[in-house]
Amino acid sequence: MKIEQGKTDEKLVHDSSFDFKGRVPLRSSTGAWKASLFIIVIEFSERLSYFGLATSLMIYLTKVIHQDLKTAAKSVNYWSGVTTLMPLFGGFVADAYLGRFWTVLASSIVYLLDHVSWAAADVILTAVMGFTVVVFWIGRPFYRFRKPLGSPLTPLVQVIVAAFVKRNVACPLEADRLYEVPKAERGQGNRLLFHTDKFKFLDKAAIIEDGQNPTDKQNPWRLSTVTKVEEMKLIINMIPIWLTTLPFGICVAQGSTFFIKQGTTLNRNITPDFMIPPASIYALAAIGMIITVIIYDKLLVPFLRKLTGNERGINILQRIGIGMTFLLTTMVVAALVEKKRLAVVEKNPSDGSFQMSVFWLAPQFLIIGVGDGFALNVRKITTVAVADCYEGEQMGTMA
Repeated sequence: MKIEQGKTDEKLVHDSSFDFKGRVPLRSSTGAWKASLFIIVIEFSERLSYFGLATSLMIYLTKVIHQDLKTAAKSVNYWSGVTTLMPLFGGFVADAYLGRFWTVLASSIVYLLDHVSWAAADVILTAVMGFTVVVFWIGRPFYRFRKPLGSPLTPLVQVIVAAFVKRNVACPLEADRLYEVPKAERGQGNRLLFHTDKFKFLDKAAIIEDGQNPTDKQNPWRLSTVTKVEEMKLIINMIPIWLTTLPFGICVAQGSTFFIKQGTTLNRNITPDFMIPPASIYALAAIGMIITVIIYDKLLVPFLRKLTGNERGINILQRIGIGMTFLLTTMVVAALVEKKRLAVVEKNPSDGSFQMSVFWLAPQFLIIGVGDGFALNVRKITTVAVADCYEGEQMGTMA
């Protein structure tokens, strides 16, 4: 009986997840690629809709709404900023209250209701999104669900409060004297973080005061675990990276505003009967990013791994720095192209910049795509490199 029980346990996934009927999920029929394919479908339609709007919004505001260039660029950046921040709110709601599946489903339905009355092109995007929502729902038997665990911000606030309350208490010299969750209470899937010497003032949150019994249930506002303290330290360590990616995001925004508007003034004719839509030139940035990611992962990483001994080839900050360098190059190239365009207009005002081919913009889009591949994922200022950094520094309750 024990052998049969052991075989049954091996077929089940014991990581606190459950299937769509609330049971312990079967390893063979849930998760992995079987579930990923359904999620990839809805992600594809969401990306198609997002970039379809992002690259065309500038043209819509200037040609249909008749906004001036400055106002239209500001409006596009506001829209981009809101769409960048909303995933933070959505992630909070998913982790704390609704769960990931219901949050994705609800947000997709909200998208459909918001866009069903738009013009023909948007109706097509809405139809695609509607179809993929159905596909996403059909994939329920293959998903592994997790119960919402509450706000991920609460433990961080508890660390700050506990450290402040014990601000006058001296830190012990030995880290093993700080409080950590007893082994008997450690759940599956939760891993501990080792103590570090950075920001030692936060260690006071894990100091066991006189009269406190470590084996008793503790008040989290008075005593935090070492793991919670280290999670807070990781968040603080990320702040400089977040700040340094802000200029990158500002410059990347030029791609969906000024660069697209540039394209409307240039010659976009491929044949006498076919003209490239100005927003389509943005596809070159995606091509540049895809090529860069493939070359980096398949060629550069194996070579650099042998050279540096680093599993990733180069460390995360170096990768971000390289992406920033490509960004600088993009701005220089864009400035030279704009100088050329203005010179053409000045030389022949009657024809204007229509004498220049739209493919003059190709280098700046390709280079910005290369920069994306190294430092920023095109997706809402969420970096490939910084995302890897979060993964490398992954926190149990914050992941």
